[in-house]
Amino acid sequence: MALIYFSISDRLRGFHREPFIRAMAKNLAKQQQALLYFSKPRFVLSKQKPAAVESAPADNIHCHQLITLLPMRLAYKHKLLRYLLVALPIKWQVARLIKRYQLEQPTAWFYKPDQYLYLSALKLPYVYLHYDDYQADADYPFSRSAAFADTLKRCINNSLVSFATSERLIQKLPNPDKVQYLANAVDEVLLEPSAEVPAIADGEILGLVGTIDQSISASLIEHLCASFPQQQIKIIGPVSNAAILGLQQRYANLNLVGKVPYQELAGHIAGFSVGLCPYADSPFNRYRNPLKIYEYLTQGLPVVSSECDFSSEALALIYQADNEQDFIRKTAQALAENSADKRQQRLSYIAQNTWQHRSLQALKAITQARECQRRDAQPVFRQLLKALTLFEQPNDALNEITQRLNLHGKVSVSFANAHAFNMACKDRHFLRSLLHSDLLLRDGIGVKLLCRSQHQAAGANLNGTDFIPLLLKQVFAGQSIALLGTSDEALAKARPHIENLGLKPVLLLNGFLSTEHYLHALAQTQPQLVLLAMGMPKQEYLSVAISQRFATMSVINGGAIVDFMAGEVSRAPLWLRQLGMEWTYRLYREPKRLFKRYVWGNTTFMSRLCSLRLRQGLVND
Repeated sequence: MALIYFSISDRLRGFHREPFIRAMAKNLAKQQQALLYFSKPRFVLSKQKPAAVESAPADNIHCHQLITLLPMRLAYKHKLLRYLLVALPIKWQVARLIKRYQLEQPTAWFYKPDQYLYLSALKLPYVYLHYDDYQADADYPFSRSAAFADTLKRCINNSLVSFATSERLIQKLPNPDKVQYLANAVDEVLLEPSAEVPAIADGEILGLVGTIDQSISASLIEHLCASFPQQQIKIIGPVSNAAILGLQQRYANLNLVGKVPYQELAGHIAGFSVGLCPYADSPFNRYRNPLKIYEYLTQGLPVVSSECDFSSEALALIYQADNEQDFIRKTAQALAENSADKRQQRLSYIAQNTWQHRSLQALKAITQARECQRRDAQPVFRQLLKALTLFEQPNDALNEITQRLNLHGKVSVSFANAHAFNMACKDRHFLRSLLHSDLLLRDGIGVKLLCRSQHQAAGANLNGTDFIPLLLKQVFAGQSIALLGTSDEALAKARPHIENLGLKPVLLLNGFLSTEHYLHALAQTQPQLVLLAMGMPKQEYLSVAISQRFATMSVINGGAIVDFMAGEVSRAPLWLRQLGMEWTYRLYREPKRLFKRYVWGNTTFMSRLCSLRLRQGLVND
């Protein structure tokens, strides 16, 4: 797979995503594929100086500029002219370079909705990255266009995969279940010992790095200067905020260093006592996932930030303030902090959050999405059958799950019954969620019949109601657990049963909340295991979101398991269960609710099974 990155920056060097792009190129080189980088499109008659071609074969990046036959400001107003004079010329240029560099399976990547208006004509699978709250961005005029909302929706819905750098922002986007969290990160260069460390002044330093524009609160900077006269307030980076420039004449402890070479940045940060993110209060800033926080953490610094959207799993590592007074209080707390453990936690966290890690995460998601796209052309029943992990005995499954836990630190387990097969035929998103599981286990007699119709061993019937309690007791005993789903009353009744199995419940939430609510609560409590009891497909959607968000959190999709533990749903007699006919008992107990699922659903499942078998017979003949 090759990657084609479409930027709206004039050049790669100095572009804020440059470290990420170079990390992507480095990993693509291992697949013997290159990265093609296009700078901002330029009108052919523009007086603007063309961007230099920065092709760097040694870095596996080929940089070019796109040429259009119409100025972009006019292209957005005229659909036909945009297609003829912008989209088609770009399509020709891209096709020529794909052929020149012999790119295999080219995948486009862009990050502004207006780019979709002309890049969709390429007819290439593409990745969309949404990294700011564009609607609140005063410098992005397309966000105020009448076409913005519809373009953003089509941009996400038609993408191979979409990412967002803000957890909160995902819930604000159309079709949030399709958007994955791809947080900001740090360049590995900042983790290396700096050979160019500047002389560090005596005393404590409250430091700020970055572009100092109107997004930084001049009022808060002044408040810091006044509240900490014995400390130096050191700001590194270009300053365009006139109010902050004016403060230098009034406060002797304010040091505006200006821009420094990137290789010196680690040395400056190492001299800070506390890293600062003093943003002005605005909707735009509340959705930020600040790069500077990651940069501060490379030196293990305590960080104080205004309200933003730093990764929820690491919020405990920083101080986040509610207002200016709280910012000053928390800065004082950060100065007084003297915790070697906290410093080590920050260093350990940032070591796993480099652009190299992000590039691997992104490439894995793209590869999986491409594989899903390829599988979507295959019959659903065949895809799920291929994905099933079958075991002769329950103990074999327990051993496999234990091995995966030891190897990867987490595991996700789902169950596939006839109802799941039927639902997957109608809902490709649900199908992909099932296929995302580490282990997909056979549940029920219907899937057993399907396996046999394909001349495939069916293995043991690992229905969740029997297998999950066994799994909890023998594999996860002693771990902390979150129970999400069903009702508050059922959760309370099930809690003693969970404790009797040897687990420690740390979070109980009913099944009627938003995805973001669950993710935020999990980030606060950090359970080792999450048991979802919401029913299909909601629990499978949430399972994917949890797996993508948390590096060491196992997930089990349990369906009605909590209701069974709570006594809300009774089990069938043992002899009926042994025959694989428990569904008849449940239908007898709840005919109104389960008639469609079991009578109509089982009939539909068997008709699909027969249809699949018939097609195979015709092919064999």
